[in-house]
Amino acid sequence: MDPERALPQAVLRAATDRRLLDETIRRRRTTRAELAAVTGYSRPTVSEAVRRMVAQGLLDASGLQETGRRGRVGTFYSLGACAGWVLALEISQAGVRARATDLAGAVLHEDANSPTLPGDVGELITSVRTLVHRVTTSSGTTLTTATPPPASVAAPSSSGSSLSAAGGPGGFAVGRGPLRAIGVSVANPVNPGTQAVVPLAGTPFPEGLLSPEHMLHDLTNAPVLVDNDVNLAALAEHRVGRAAGESSFAYVYLGAGMGVGLYLNGRLIRGAHGLAGEIGYLPGIVSPTLSGDLRAGGFDRKDAPSVNIDAVLALLDQPSAPAIRQLAEALSRAITSVAAVVDPALFLLGGPVGTHPALLREVRELTTFPGAARIEHGALGPDAPLTGAVQLALEHARATATAA
Repeated sequence: MDPERALPQAVLRAATDRRLLDETIRRRRTTRAELAAVTGYSRPTVSEAVRRMVAQGLLDASGLQETGRRGRVGTFYSLGACAGWVLALEISQAGVRARATDLAGAVLHEDANSPTLPGDVGELITSVRTLVHRVTTSSGTTLTTATPPPASVAAPSSSGSSLSAAGGPGGFAVGRGPLRAIGVSVANPVNPGTQAVVPLAGTPFPEGLLSPEHMLHDLTNAPVLVDNDVNLAALAEHRVGRAAGESSFAYVYLGAGMGVGLYLNGRLIRGAHGLAGEIGYLPGIVSPTLSGDLRAGGFDRKDAPSVNIDAVLALLDQPSAPAIRQLAEALSRAITSVAAVVDPALFLLGGPVGTHPALLREVRELTTFPGAARIEHGALGPDAPLTGAVQLALEHARATATAA
C-alpha cells in the first residue's frame, strides 16, 4: 500500500476496537486469546486494544479462566458495567414509547404514554419529555453524557415541563455510564441529510411535524438520531428479524398510513429527501392517491386524514369480510409497483394492519407480478419501529465509543 494512502493509526485502532467490542458483546464473555483466534488479529494487537477499552470503561475483567496448562491463567472480559447506554423513542398516533438498553441491547427499562389529543403539539412535547425522565429514573441511568450539558437548563416554554439536565461530572462516574445516543422513530418522513421531519400534504400525523432534537436538547447533549418509523422497522427486521441475512427486501407498512422501507444491496434506501417508499402517494383508482382510495373505502378516521386502525382491525376479524379483499388489493398494488422498479427478493408485511393474519394469503393470491419474490409477515410485529430505533442508537453508540 502507498504509505501516503495508508489509513491513519487512529482509524485503524478504532476499527480494531469496534470489532473486538462487537465480538465481546456477541460472545458475552471472552478472553484475549479467544478474541485473537476468532478475529485473526495478533495477540499483542488484541491485548493493547483490550487494555484501551478497559481504561475507557467499555470492557471489564470479569473472572479468570483456568487453562489446564501450568502457569497459564486467562482473564475473561465482558461489556463494562459503566460502558454507557442508549435510549430509543417511538412517537406516533398510538402514543409515545421509550426503551433504554445497555450497549449489548439488553433492556434496562421501557415505558409508554397514551396518545395525546390530535393536533396538540404542546401536549405531545410534554409527553415525550416526561416519559424520558421517567424511563431514566426507573432504569437507574442518568442523562449525563460523555460531555455533559450545563447543570440545569430550563425546558422550552411550549412543553410546560420543568425537567432539567443531569449535572455532575461526565464520563463514567454515574449510573451505567454516559448516555451515548438517542434513536427516535417518527411517523413522518425524515430528510436523511438534515434529520428534519418533512411535512407532506395529508400526513396522518400532523402534530408529529416537530424536531425531536429540539425537544430534548436541554435535557442532554447526546446525539439524537431521527428516522421514519417504516425505515426503522425495516432496519430492525434486517438486523434481528425475518430479513436477517437478506441483501434485498422491502418492508410494506399499513397502519394509519402506508409506506415501504427498502433495502437494496444491503443498504437502506431513504432517497434524496427522505421520501423513498411513500407509497401512499401512488396514484389511486377512485381518488388521486392509494391512501385516498383506502379512506374512500370507509377506512378513514373522522378527526385526521388517516386509516382508522381500530375500526379496520375489527372489520378484519369478521369472517369473509370485504375489508380483507379491499386492503389486500391495496397492498398488492403497492407490492407490484415496488417489484416492477427494484425487484427485491422478499416482501415483509408490517404495521398494525399489515400484520393481521387474514391479509397474507389474500395478498399472495392477488400479487401476480412475474418475479420470484417471497411475501411474508415481519417477525417483529408492532415492536419493529422501536426496535429499529434501538438498533440505530446502538450502532452509533458503539462506533463513537470506540473512536474516542
